[in-house]
Amino acid sequence: MPEMEQTGPAIVTPPAEQPAPQSPLEQAKQAAEEPDMEKALEELKDALIKEGEKQGLPKEQIDAWKEQYGRIGAFPIGEDIYFIRPLSRHEWRELNKQQAERNSDGADPLSELDLEEKITLMATLHPRFDESRFRHASMAGIATTVAQAVHNMSGFMPGVQAIVL
Repeated sequence: MPEMEQTGPAIVTPPAEQPAPQSPLEQAKQAAEEPDMEKALEELKDALIKEGEKQGLPKEQIDAWKEQYGRIGAFPIGEDIYFIRPLSRHEWRELNKQQAERNSDGADPLSELDLEEKITLMATLHPRFDESRFRHASMAGIATTVAQAVHNMSGFMPGVQAIVL
């Protein structure tokens, strides 16, 4: 078949009107207000609380911790649900003071692992550990994982970059 030559002017369709780009702050606000996101978050919270109840942790205890600490966090590690609280500024200063005292006494400073264990023992609400059981019977990464979560809950946010105004 021979090709047909176009003889008239080309029809130009105007581009579809694009919505104005949103700022990152507006995007974050919109994402937080999405009903599906809120619903998914509530379902996740309910699931963590129910798993805690299966492990013998009454919801009333969770509510009491929220009242006492302002907020608590929960996440799974293996078969367990860990409930944690943030450290206060006073507690953080005390940990640093202990480290400074060890240094001034000539004692070996606390290693990163020792510090992670202290933070984990201090801020883990459930499951409760005694120090001996924790050090000898828990999985190797628990202290590191829990300490990182506690740091985040306590306002230590690695990688946070201020927006230059």
